[in-house]
Amino acid sequence: MAQKSVGNQQVSGSLADPVYISCGAHVAAVDPATGNEYWRCKLPKSTYGLISLHVCGDLIIAGSYGRIYGIDRWKGEIVWTNELQGMGYYNILITSEGASGLGGMQAVAAVAAQQAAAASAAAASG
Repeated sequence: MAQKSVGNQQVSGSLADPVYISCGAHVAAVDPATGNEYWRCKLPKSTYGLISLHVCGDLIIAGSYGRIYGIDRWKGEIVWTNELQGMGYYNILITSEGASGLGGMQAVAAVAAQQAAAASAAAASG
């Protein structure tokens, strides 16, 4: 059986991979068998709206309020942040190659870009 370090715990078996959830300004890793929390990470500039999550290798990509964060999925530590300058402060849709029928790399911030364009058009018209 494979063992992994998640937070400060050793986990093994077929349920060794945590389930990732978001609530408020937090992202958390939860044991799917017991519901116990492994770790919790507060996004520093997050609102209390929707936080999109996408697991990508050893990272969780979390999007909130016009920013994306790379979070180490085993430790719950923020590895990097991208403020997506000029894209607005809206909900973010995160996807990757193979995640939809469209194929190819999708826009990381499709919803933010759409809403930012609409806001720019509204501001330009008056």
